[in-house]
Amino acid sequence: MSDCIGETTEKKSVLHRSYNYRQKTHNSGNGYFKRKWQAHHILCHHALAEKHRKDFDNNEKYIEKCLRITEWDLNNNDNLIGLPVNKAFKDSASDNMVNFPELCSHQVDHNTNGGYTEECISYLQENVWKTLHKQRIPHEVNAKSIAEELKMATQHFATQLKIRAERNGGTIVCWNKRHNPDMEFKWYYPFSMAEDSQVNKRNHGSSDGRLTGIFNKIKVSL
Repeated sequence: MSDCIGETTEKKSVLHRSYNYRQKTHNSGNGYFKRKWQAHHILCHHALAEKHRKDFDNNEKYIEKCLRITEWDLNNNDNLIGLPVNKAFKDSASDNMVNFPELCSHQVDHNTNGGYTEECISYLQENVWKTLHKQRIPHEVNAKSIAEELKMATQHFATQLKIRAERNGGTIVCWNKRHNPDMEFKWYYPFSMAEDSQVNKRNHGSSDGRLTGIFNKIKVSL
């Protein structure tokens, strides 16, 4: 059964960040993060911005009407996850990371060219907005179907984030082995939110042993 896409008194879909989305994030109170985490919309709000729908086959008004009758909220609990920032990993000594969650960093390859946000934009265009365009021909739109497609998009990227955080042994293994020569081009992958082809190389920094040697030389020279 199709829903009418005529003008409604209230827009049922919520595509903007709510004032309390951070508090709604299911692992926001997680002791691992404290202030070293950020709430992340799995299907991110930038990807759902109106400007990314406007240029799609000149059907922006039709798509907006479809979204007006669709009950889906960007701030639903299943579309929110707490992700650590780089500082969380840097401040965690190797022996204290045993129970650290395997999660990508919210600061790595999120809004870069070809990164996570652009991937979300492309996915929505291919799997949601184009589907609506096809449904326009018979003038039949199922609001529940649209909501399901958006939920499926969330599930897709939630799965991808999990898989990506486990690359090359996962964040814990890669962080602890980041100075190993054979990990030079591998260690930074699980921290990235991007797919493999869009991961940017990261600098692993100086090892504690190397710093100790430098400090000893400084003491000798003094």
